Amino acid sequence: MVKGVNTLRASLDKQEKKEADAAPPPADIQLLTEIRDLLKSR
Repeated sequence: MVKGVNTLRASLDKQEKKEADAAPPPADIQLLTEIRDLLKSR
């Protein structure tokens, strides 16, 4: 029974991670990422 619950938890964690990765980053994070990339290219 414990193994079944752990397996279910693991699959839910994977699903939540996929959903979080699919969501676009907030505007401020995206802007900071662009600034970082521009500074790297200098």
